[in-house]
Amino acid sequence: MSAYALLRQTALPGLLALLTSLAFVTPEPAQPVAEQPFPVLETGMHTAVIRRFAVDRAGRYGVSASDDKTARVWNLADGRLLQTLRVPVGENQEGKLYAVAISPDGERVAVGGWTGPGIAGQISVYFFERASGRIKGRIAGLPNVVHHLAWSPDGQRLAIALGEGGIRVHATRPPYAEIARDADYGGESYSVDFDRSGRLVSTSYDGKLRLYDAALHLQVPPRAVSGGTRPLFARFAPDGGRIAVGFEDSTAVSVVSGTDLAPLQTMDTRAADKGDLSTVSWSADGRRL
Repeated sequence: MSAYALLRQTALPGLLALLTSLAFVTPEPAQPVAEQPFPVLETGMHTAVIRRFAVDRAGRYGVSASDDKTARVWNLADGRLLQTLRVPVGENQEGKLYAVAISPDGERVAVGGWTGPGIAGQISVYFFERASGRIKGRIAGLPNVVHHLAWSPDGQRLAIALGEGGIRVHATRPPYAEIARDADYGGESYSVDFDRSGRLVSTSYDGKLRLYDAALHLQVPPRAVSGGTRPLFARFAPDGGRIAVGFEDSTAVSVVSGTDLAPLQTMDTRAADKGDLSTVSWSADGRRL
């Protein structure tokens, strides 16, 4: 049933109680919830730009995150919508989802974005049960909007790229404890990616890539990459030996070493003479980019 139909058929006090209860997903105090309910139409599809799309390891489920303040779980075999995931929402930007990750086994989904009132320390990442669509918990108290999420291959860690404050890594089970952070970033971060061994690479609008070992220590000093001034996405090749980088301000795509970030090659992208090629991905065999 759509939220609009529910609003028409439910007494207002009961609906307010329901909406308020949804905000309390962990024992700590919940974020403030507007006193006025927000009726929405359920269209069965996204009604605004889709920011991210994540797929489980087996390729069974896809999850999309959108500015329409929903994330949606899809059956990749036939394209059916399986679940619509909703976080607590507010006016204007509050509730827009910019990031999504799905656990390797496909059982849990993490979503983030402008998931709070926009006040430092009041942004959250929410964990959902994929099959039921229920909120199971959250990482609260983040300092800024969440631009990207990455689930580690072992399923134990979640990397978070922030609009301000660098990156953080948290456990994916209650109480979702912080494992590590690096706040020494000179700009927004829009990408985090694990390789198969648990190493991590991140981008920043300060123009530099950062490469961390499996213990989340910097392997080499942060390094600028040729091709553009704002690296947006960086992705490990399947074997971890190379990293592809796309830029927000360029049509260039660079490939650097997965060991020390040294430049290896620049892809021939001369045919793309407008816009950018900011989002990059490798084929499963690492032979195509």
